[in-house]
Amino acid sequence: MPKGVPGAALPIETDGDRECGECTGCCYALGVPELKKPADTGCQQCVPRQGCQIYDRRPRSCAAFDCLWLRGRVPYLDRPDRSGVVLAAAPGGGRGVLVALPAWEGALSQFRATFLLGRLAEKQVVIVKEPGKGRILGPKVLVEKVTTFLKRAAAKKAS
Repeated sequence: MPKGVPGAALPIETDGDRECGECTGCCYALGVPELKKPADTGCQQCVPRQGCQIYDRRPRSCAAFDCLWLRGRVPYLDRPDRSGVVLAAAPGGGRGVLVALPAWEGALSQFRATFLLGRLAEKQVVIVKEPGKGRILGPKVLVEKVTTFLKRAAAKKAS
C-alpha cells in the first residue's frame, strides 16, 4: 500500500502514475458545456465501470479537470468511484482548500464519503458541493476565513 508524506494535510501518495480505469466519478460530477451536460447528471459518453467512450478526444473542459486522486493526492483506496467523492483544488480558494463533488447521485451522504470528508476536514477546508446545496467543512477558524472570502467575492460579483 502506498504511503503518504507525513504532516501533509492531504496525503501526497508516492505510488507513481495513476489512470482513471473504471472510474467515472467526474463524468457525473462535472458540467461539460461542449456537450451541453449540466453538473451532477450522467454523461451520454460515459459507460459505467468502463469509462468515457471519447476519452482520447474528450472536450477541453473534461481534459482540463484536475482530479486530486488522479494526481496522487488522495489515498489509492479512495478513488472517486469507490469513495463517492471527486476532489479538486478550489480555484482561487487558497492553498489547502478542496472542493468535493458527488461521484453519483446521493454519494456524499454515504458512509465512506462522509468518513473521507470528515478525515480531510480535520486539517483543511473542504467545500462540499451538492445539487441545490453546499456546505463548508474544516477547522472553525479556517472555515470562517473561507466563508468571509466567499461572501466578499459574491458581493463584489453582485455589484
